Amino acid sequence: MYTCCFAGHTIIFLFLVVSNVQIPAPTAGANWKEDIKSSLSLIAVPLVLVFICSAFFFVMIEQGIMTWLPRFNEKIFSFSEKLSVQMASLLAISLAVGRFVAGWLSKKISWAVIVIGCALLSIALLLAILPQLNVAATVTRLANISDVPVLGFMLPLIGLFIAPIYPLLNSTVLSHLPKNLHSPMSGLIIIFSALGGTLGSRIVGILFGEVGG
Repeated sequence: MYTCCFAGHTIIFLFLVVSNVQIPAPTAGANWKEDIKSSLSLIAVPLVLVFICSAFFFVMIEQGIMTWLPRFNEKIFSFSEKLSVQMASLLAISLAVGRFVAGWLSKKISWAVIVIGCALLSIALLLAILPQLNVAATVTRLANISDVPVLGFMLPLIGLFIAPIYPLLNSTVLSHLPKNLHSPMSGLIIIFSALGGTLGSRIVGILFGEVGG
């Protein structure tokens, strides 16, 4: 998975290098040193601080679930290794579908209603599913998708509800800032999202080992 991500980012980087995109840069914040200063000054704003913390924890949760769901499937549902990965791919599909649907709904419904609704539905889904799960001990390993219980299909559907939260928050925050602050704010989003993504899988992995799936 990490190899695919690295290859994808490399291709994007090479594409940007060879592309001749001419976009006039704004006069304010055009210097990278000014952008860094602006980013640091934005951290002092309480609302921005709350937002970047939210971005960190959201990406941590999303990446943690995506990374450890195959292991969760193997330990909790007693899936075979192959079936665990296959079922975890449903999460990626549900994330993609969730963002497409949210993009369409955001034209008709307030972003705040979508974010709050998705957060509540995610919590409700977990509260409905997790208490019904038991750690597999001597249960026979399931190797075929036809043997997967209903709960095994329901858990990856959380992607439908968590997917819209991150892009909607990002777009809302950026749209409410003046254009000269878009660059430093984008820098903060990238930094804290990257930290959430890299540390998130490790933190969730530690919790998985210490607390349990």
